[in-house]
Amino acid sequence: YKVTMASQGDLCFYVLPKSDPGVRIDLNVYFVGARDITAQTADQHEGFGQALTTFSAIYADQGVTLRNVRYLDADEDTARRYTVVRSHEAVFRLVATSRKPSDDLDEVLSINVFLVDQFAIEGGGVLGVSAGLPGAAGFHGGRSSGLVFAASVLRSPQLLGQVLAHEVGHYLGL
Repeated sequence: YKVTMASQGDLCFYVLPKSDPGVRIDLNVYFVGARDITAQTADQHEGFGQALTTFSAIYADQGVTLRNVRYLDADEDTARRYTVVRSHEAVFRLVATSRKPSDDLDEVLSINVFLVDQFAIEGGGVLGVSAGLPGAAGFHGGRSSGLVFAASVLRSPQLLGQVLAHEVGHYLGL
């Protein structure tokens, strides 16, 4: 989008001309105390690779491709606090630990994905949570800056890919 501001006296308004729809998605995947997978081992992790393949296939059917996937390990304090996510409030606090990948605008416009070991939220059965509907893609370090998934779903990589596609859809406003 291009922002144009204009003023006539006391009236101020913003014009946001619509650009072409996006056709590529970048992910910043944060590993938060998940067993058996880290930023260093993610490329070789068969289940995680299969999950990304499933995710890519779902979005490719709609003309959207997965462009870049960046792997990052959460710092020790974050991993200690959020290996097990116990509330929706913890989801918001966790995604607020995200950081801008660089100053490059193409890299900034990306989605933060946090892979925790497990959820222990009342009611159970939580596999993934989007911190926004829509979220704030391109905005890092805020309470709506990402999605959180449980690594326990890696036992079923196809399911993880489907859940990831579903939650990214919510994050994008669907």
